[in-house]
Amino acid sequence: MAISKVFTTFLFSVVFYPEVKMIFKSKLKNFEIGSTQIDETYLIMEGGSNPIYYPTIFSQWLFSNNVIYKRKIVETENKEFETTLEEQDITDERINVFISKIIYFLNYINNAISKNKLNTNIHYHTQIGEKELNQYINSYLIDELNEGESSVDSSVQALNAYYTFLAKLGICEIKHIRVGKNKKKAIHENTKRNRAYKYLSRSTRSALLRQCKNKQEKLTLLFGWLTGLRRMELAKLFLNDYSYCSGIVNLATH
Repeated sequence: MAISKVFTTFLFSVVFYPEVKMIFKSKLKNFEIGSTQIDETYLIMEGGSNPIYYPTIFSQWLFSNNVIYKRKIVETENKEFETTLEEQDITDERINVFISKIIYFLNYINNAISKNKLNTNIHYHTQIGEKELNQYINSYLIDELNEGESSVDSSVQALNAYYTFLAKLGICEIKHIRVGKNKKKAIHENTKRNRAYKYLSRSTRSALLRQCKNKQEKLTLLFGWLTGLRRMELAKLFLNDYSYCSGIVNLATH
């Protein structure tokens, strides 16, 4: 898992500003660092000019290898148990989800620092304790944001993969990030609530119709509300899909 010295020098050559700024990702494609060809990665930055070292390295590792490290507890010959790390394949689509979840977490940390809730610097987020990491999952994502099972599970997997990668580098100890037992019911209720159908009120529908620029937009909205068609189904409709005699709309794929 060699990390390019040129890449390291580039990241640390940037001046780190103390102001709190939004953290975002910038995609880099088809470039070379020393003798290493990088097809795709993300540069994770605070503001417009302040790269954050370790999540950027993690992104480079993911896109170069398409694997993450997962903890595995094994029994030794002495009947004792120890934790080992094994590689697990990961798709590019999942990598993008993980990077987004890590950026969301870093913005949460930056916000907490600005409110003096955490006494650290965003570039030292690697040293945040297991207690604070689990508070982010259980108190913030589940209790405050009411996130459901799928979203929280992705955050847990992303942070575990990230901090396990850091542990592999020797940057920190392995963290055990998880949904607390007492949060199982809450996260299930969040999922049910988030999946519930939400209907537009009559006043909202009227307001949308008033914003239509022409008859086509107005007819499209009305037809969708009256028939329950999805937007992609509406977009594929032609005039001859409707039979004036039978009153039937043909939804055959064009």
